Amino acid sequence: MCIAAFFVFYLMVGMGPRGGETILDNWLLRGPILVAAVSAFGAGVTGLLAVLRSHERGLLIAIPILIGLLVTVFFVGEFTNPH
Repeated sequence: MCIAAFFVFYLMVGMGPRGGETILDNWLLRGPILVAAVSAFGAGVTGLLAVLRSHERGLLIAIPILIGLLVTVFFVGEFTNPH
């Protein structure tokens, strides 16, 4: 879901609408990127729970945790340090 939402976001950017000061200024760009961020965060939390509760140690569990962590860091950074 996360990757599909990112593709939709980039398709929307390629079609012409641009953001303003922040990512949340344009409604057409806001929807797909927020869906992607929420699904990546959810995948990271689910992977972290799998590691903590079931002691999973596979690479396929580590990848969503890393992606979720990166998306969370960038999402929080967008609000704390706007450019």
